[in-house]
Amino acid sequence: MSESRRPRLSTGIRLQRDRPTQRWMLVGPERGLWLSETAHAALTLCDGTRTEDEIVSALTARFEASKVRVQGDIARLFQDLRARCLLENA
Repeated sequence: MSESRRPRLSTGIRLQRDRPTQRWMLVGPERGLWLSETAHAALTLCDGTRTEDEIVSALTARFEASKVRVQGDIARLFQDLRARCLLENA
């Protein structure tokens, strides 16, 4: 995990709540991805101004979890979203 990366949603990708289910989704042209509560919390912090380390710290405090565990979970989530071109660096 790079401390200097400042993740943001890729162009054309947005967070949207599905009305029938009230679940959060990551939505883009011709695609959608259901989000867990923690994935949604992480992605709301991906505005291009916060570093990955700042996001991990905020989530560690919010969910009262181990920093090592949150760091690993966020690294995997961000890697997967970057591979799908849903997340980029500012």
